Amino acid sequence: MKNDLDPVEVGINGNSEFHDIFRSVILQFGEEVITDRRLYSLMSDFGNDSSRKIMNVLSLAVSYRLGNKIISIREGDESEYSIKFNNLRHAFQEDNFLIQGIADYMVNSFLYALELDEEPLPYNPELELNRKNKNPFDMTASEDGTYIGNFDSEGRKSGFGISQIENNGLFAGEWKIGMRNGMGIEHSHGKQKYAGEYRFNRKNGIGTASYPDGSCYSGQWRNNREDGTGILFFPNGEKMLAFYSDGKLSGNRGIYLLQDGSIIYGKMTSSGPDGYCIRFLTDGGIIEETWENGRKQ
Repeated sequence: MKNDLDPVEVGINGNSEFHDIFRSVILQFGEEVITDRRLYSLMSDFGNDSSRKIMNVLSLAVSYRLGNKIISIREGDESEYSIKFNNLRHAFQEDNFLIQGIADYMVNSFLYALELDEEPLPYNPELELNRKNKNPFDMTASEDGTYIGNFDSEGRKSGFGISQIENNGLFAGEWKIGMRNGMGIEHSHGKQKYAGEYRFNRKNGIGTASYPDGSCYSGQWRNNREDGTGILFFPNGEKMLAFYSDGKLSGNRGIYLLQDGSIIYGKMTSSGPDGYCIRFLTDGGIIEETWENGRKQ
């Protein structure tokens, strides 16, 4: 695809940086192209060796509809620009598994092209691209000795690392922008052990936790608490499938698997079935029963 843009007329040359070329293309073809998949083709046509090094990130931005998201924010309250653009930077980085410096540079280039940011980000993407190819197990210890792992260009925990955390616990797993983000394992002495997903230092996503009483929960988490569908494994081998909300059983019905293989359907508490229940026997029979906090009446 060739276009009528004259690189010389708009100031594009072999030394132009990505954000300058980007802004020139938008000025020439109109800001509507920033929400169009033609954007990648236009930048490919008029880019130079320097800009082509991050075209794969631009491709992610186009697929992510980054331009559309920025336009949508621009149409809202101007007093909220700062926090919303900052949230977008984090979301673009997290959702596309990018190193922060690259994500920040790409979002800033969009803002600069739309004249929402007066100054381009003074950043060399090649430095971060080279960092991404480093051995993730080439770890460094923090000055206070509480962390050993990878750091980003700003000295924040980023990549894989092992750290002391609250309650004299330990965490081993993924870090981004100085926080637990991604998959990890946490061990808090005298409390629960957890293996699963994190987002911004909190258990979020799918994870499994074991508790001091010998029970174990595996399922959905939100903001450090059980939230969604999960299975509670009891020390005696029985299991309960139930629905949680903010760390507590939501009161909806669930399924309980007894040691003898029979299954109970009814309301569940943290101790087991409660109230009127239907029991499905292993021989195919079905009976009605009454339970109270996990005890058959």
